[in-house]
Amino acid sequence: MGHEIFPELDTLNDEDEEELESRLAKGQFPMDNHLCSRITEKCWRQQYNSASEIIFDLSQIKTSS
Repeated sequence: MGHEIFPELDTLNDEDEEELESRLAKGQFPMDNHLCSRITEKCWRQQYNSASEIIFDLSQIKTSS
């Protein structure tokens, strides 16, 4: 997306790095609003079993737009 996962956190700062790791461990992922947001969220949540599933979802976006 052209920015850090959580732009408000400075990953060079140890406290912010710990906060980032804590958020990810708790399943608190960024919610960007873009064409592939649903796919991105499924990736964050490890809901794909294969790359072919991602390709299928991408093809659905392509055909619906």
